[in-house]
Amino acid sequence: MTLPGGLRVIALDCPGRTVIAVNLRVRAGSRCEAPGKNGLAHFTEHMLFRGTRRRPTGKDLSRDIECLGGQMDAVTAREFASYWVNVPVGYLPRAIDVLWDFVREPLLLPEDVEKERDVLIEEILELQDDPEAVVDRLTYQNIWPDTSFARPPFGSVEAVRAISHADIAAYHTRYCRPDRMVLVVGGDVRPDEVRDCLSERYDAAREHDGGMNAGPVVQAEDTEAEGPWSFEGPRYLAQVDDMDTGHLRIAFVTPAPVSPPSAWYPVIASLLGDGISSHLYQLLREETGIAYSVSADYEPLSQAGLLTITVATRDVPEAMLRIVTALNRVKGLPQQALERARRRYLGWLTMESAAQNTTTSKVPEGKGILQQSASSVVT
Repeated sequence: MTLPGGLRVIALDCPGRTVIAVNLRVRAGSRCEAPGKNGLAHFTEHMLFRGTRRRPTGKDLSRDIECLGGQMDAVTAREFASYWVNVPVGYLPRAIDVLWDFVREPLLLPEDVEKERDVLIEEILELQDDPEAVVDRLTYQNIWPDTSFARPPFGSVEAVRAISHADIAAYHTRYCRPDRMVLVVGGDVRPDEVRDCLSERYDAAREHDGGMNAGPVVQAEDTEAEGPWSFEGPRYLAQVDDMDTGHLRIAFVTPAPVSPPSAWYPVIASLLGDGISSHLYQLLREETGIAYSVSADYEPLSQAGLLTITVATRDVPEAMLRIVTALNRVKGLPQQALERARRRYLGWLTMESAAQNTTTSKVPEGKGILQQSASSVVT
């Protein structure tokens, strides 16, 4: 359902569950940042946890959930920010109230900006030493250079140091709006219960904010519509350092995940590098021993997708040669191998759904659409 003001609501009734998961997905991530402001979306996420009008400190905010044994957290990506709360059954009104409070009504105090700036810079410095984070950043920079997608969501030290309180307040006003949000509730709850719980809090907020979306709709930044989706390859990038282990990433740009055939990409990823029994793990880790870790993943974006293979290895050229050879042989794999990959992926969807905290974190946008289509296509 869509409420006045544009907020979309999805209620997933899962009878028998003992935990309710509530997720608020905001269609705004690092892709919406202006040049020179890389890390602003992530900075804003951190600031929301510093307190609200009704819960003035971060302690007040978290205590209302943690006293129930619940959890709350958030993540900022390139195309979205996701905020979620998990609570025991029976506390849906509290979960919705707290979640809406800290996303929509944060204090954003100037004195908190410097405290969070130091935390963010420490996170960036740690990620600079994380080989997987470096490989991920280089992947996007090589595929879509000179676009917002080439900039990592956590930002750079220089950019984060330059972000001001005014930048954060303006970003929150511009993007943390109901017409850019999807609220998803999963658990042993009825849709009408979700609607009743939300309408009381949402209506009160609308009255307090004078309609929240009053006035003309704010247009997105140009960076959000830049569409860096064209790609001509292959492209190669090597970064040499003094580490003993090499980290190899092979990435394939796929069409947008808007049609049922796209559901096969995560199945292919599962076949190639999901678990010990996967094709590439057996080849590179068990049979030849040239890799320390092997994984494959599929990331759906709004207008494209990335199918990636990541390997930590002592012999990058040999690993690349064996991966390319193995990929050329995939078409010749027996039907039983594809069936096992299909069952593995469907089992993963079931386990993710049972995990509650991921039930709602992936439903509103790309992966949720993908999961829904995957269940119907591959079964």
